[in-house]
Amino acid sequence: MELLQSMRLFSRLAELQSFTKVPEALQMGRPQVTLAINQLEASLGVRLFQRTTRKVSLTAKGEAFLVRVAGILGEVDEAVTMFDAPGGIVRGRLRIDIPSALAVESFMDSLQRFRNAYPGISMTLGVSDRLCCVNQARPA
Repeated sequence: MELLQSMRLFSRLAELQSFTKVPEALQMGRPQVTLAINQLEASLGVRLFQRTTRKVSLTAKGEAFLVRVAGILGEVDEAVTMFDAPGGIVRGRLRIDIPSALAVESFMDSLQRFRNAYPGISMTLGVSDRLCCVNQARPA
């Protein structure tokens, strides 16, 4: 499987945390998903996911890889759409990670209004109380 496709698959698995839901979402067979993730882990030489019979979660290295992959996939999507006509439909991907305390009804209503206003935006919402890495400007 091509590296870019593997990265998209990895990102989707990190989002859905299920080897059952990903094949449905991406219209693939489950063995293909498992094989692609195993090959990606083997090519990188690291374990990206911790798997149990009930749960799939990212390892620390998997979380670090996800941050980089999200940036790369965002850049690829931006490059693909850079020649779209100005004034056209707003398209792209938006990932929002918020603490669970902010995931209240008023925020969700605002998010729904945003989605209605910009249907071309693909949105991923993460709600968690775990500490996360924040991209900060680095001194030159």
